[in-house]
Amino acid sequence: MCSVEVKHVFIDTDCGTDDLIAIDLLLNSRNIEIIGVSCVHGLTEPKDGAQIIRRLLDYYGHINTPIYIGKSDSLGKTNFFPKSWKQQSTEVGYKVLNINSGNKRILEFDAINILNSFKANNQFLLTLGPLTNIENLIVNDRMGKLRSITTIIMGGAISVEGNLFDNEINETKNRFSEWNFYCDPLAAKICLSYLKNIILVPLDASNSIKIDKSYLVFSKWKNRKNKITYSILKNVENWIYDNLYFAWDPLAAAYLINPDVLILESSGIQVSIAKDDLGRTYLDETENKILYAKFGNKILFDNIIFNTSIL
Repeated sequence: MCSVEVKHVFIDTDCGTDDLIAIDLLLNSRNIEIIGVSCVHGLTEPKDGAQIIRRLLDYYGHINTPIYIGKSDSLGKTNFFPKSWKQQSTEVGYKVLNINSGNKRILEFDAINILNSFKANNQFLLTLGPLTNIENLIVNDRMGKLRSITTIIMGGAISVEGNLFDNEINETKNRFSEWNFYCDPLAAKICLSYLKNIILVPLDASNSIKIDKSYLVFSKWKNRKNKITYSILKNVENWIYDNLYFAWDPLAAAYLINPDVLILESSGIQVSIAKDDLGRTYLDETENKILYAKFGNKILFDNIIFNTSIL
């Protein structure tokens, strides 16, 4: 039997419901080792996110995997996810993962310690929220470690409209930005400029895989022996029935399991920090070329999401 090469993955997350699905997927993959998780502002407060992720990791027996409470504000301290979204993400996380857990291995964000965790070959950084924590890692990356690591970033919208469709404070007419980049456009700009081995998963790709009501059919999950992902989807079925839920973070995570799930192209990409265009991403051949996903392979994604299981 051929041995499968293990991928060592550090995850940065804002602990939205799609983040939990993505991390649950990786925890069910035999060729993924999660070496640590940091929580950032976004769809939950970092302290809540850390508690929820601790419960998820403990459920799978990963009691010694460190979790870091990261940044609670963007670099500009300006843009935030809608309060109702944050409330739902927090409530669903605690509800679905209503298991006994403690504060063991929940730490304050420590950039040096996190950078030192990247030791083995075949290392990856997966970012699922605003990039504030990653910018802090870059500031402390004196040895240039992050430049040698493959970084998979869920964020941006290049050739499609953005998803700022529910802005409760209604202060922007921006139709082009995606929430992760909009919440900290300066951090996104710095990351795309500094990091060298990027796989960007923008809305262009995730929009091609809508999570529709077929994902709520219980029998489809027969090969996933635990039903954490199914339970999460049941708790956001209002989004699903309104055709508003897509494979954002799970698609980025699925790339680590099978890279063929993304159709990639190469281009320079710019992130706007202009007031009326915050977080907008667009092609710019004067920038360093990175790989970005234009589409996702839905058939392959469904095979991954329904059948990846360690049990």
